[in-house]
Amino acid sequence: CLVGALLGGRGGDPVIAEAATTTLGLPAAGRYAAVCVSAAGPDPDACGRRLGQVLTAYRVHSLWRSRMDRELGIVLLGDLTVQRLASLLAGQVEQPIGASAEVAGLGQLGVAAAQAELAAATLTPSEPAVALLDDRLPEALLVSAAPLADRLRDKYLGRILELPDEERDVLLGTLDVWLRTGRSAALT
Repeated sequence: CLVGALLGGRGGDPVIAEAATTTLGLPAAGRYAAVCVSAAGPDPDACGRRLGQVLTAYRVHSLWRSRMDRELGIVLLGDLTVQRLASLLAGQVEQPIGASAEVAGLGQLGVAAAQAELAAATLTPSEPAVALLDDRLPEALLVSAAPLADRLRDKYLGRILELPDEERDVLLGTLDVWLRTGRSAALT
């Protein structure tokens, strides 16, 4: 499948790029993003179809491909920003959705797909939201390097995690607020 080849990183191949341009109407040098959504449920293609219909209603061209437990979409951004794309998808959230950073051209769609999958992995399955990779870089780094994340947790939070539940929860809650407010002591 041509969409699968693009998402797999083969968009830089001149034959694939030409086929994508003529068959799918995708410009070789366009502005793109990739989207990854959990494909849980009896109809794994339903979410991609629904998101594709929503984007089409906003005149945004997208193509979707199922991969085992997730669906990946190629979005031709046109004049749209990735932030605006996320806001269009936010009203449709029933499961975690990850969106890549903007990439230039068909040759970068493999990178965008990996970024979208990573962004989606920063959310828990019970957390229906749209995660933009650029907004979740620390989380993405931890997800992509699980052994390092375990080591960081043990080194920097080990003693806190050993505290009684009530004391630990207050400290971790405060740390969470501090991180979510851009490390602002005043807002925390």
